[in-house]
Amino acid sequence: ALSLQREALMLHPPGNPYRDNTVNNFALALKTRYDKLDASEDLDETINLFKDSLHSRPHAHPRRHITIVSLSSALCCRFTHTRKNEDVEEAIRLCQESLEALPSLHPDRYFSYVWLKNAYVSHYRVQHNLDVENLILASRHPTHGFPKRTATARDWIVTAQQHETYEA
Repeated sequence: ALSLQREALMLHPPGNPYRDNTVNNFALALKTRYDKLDASEDLDETINLFKDSLHSRPHAHPRRHITIVSLSSALCCRFTHTRKNEDVEEAIRLCQESLEALPSLHPDRYFSYVWLKNAYVSHYRVQHNLDVENLILASRHPTHGFPKRTATARDWIVTAQQHETYEA
């Protein structure tokens, strides 16, 4: 199926009125394959295709918000694997752009909100995992025993002070 999508893309060169739909469909097919096989090159190509489709759709295009949400989704996926903040930041910015472009009662605003939430959640999860990893690393650090030694020394001081009180 992907080879046919690639051929269809070749039949619709830049400037063809159907190119943006063809690019978008090919990107969706690649994203589906990425979801099944976890091939990072598919995800990178998907992002590039969605960006190409987005650039070929003017701001007034009635389906531009769909491409924005799809690109945001792909960027969030890549962010969870690479932990590059620029991907999640772009995903958040794109969802906000989609919300600004749609009228307040448009039914597709829901999807923009969902993907905006997903972008924030993926950022939080990665950041939380980094915090946990740093905590684990800190607990394994050679100076980890230092706080215990300090607490033990403090206990000796308290004991010594109590001993002095009993002798007086």
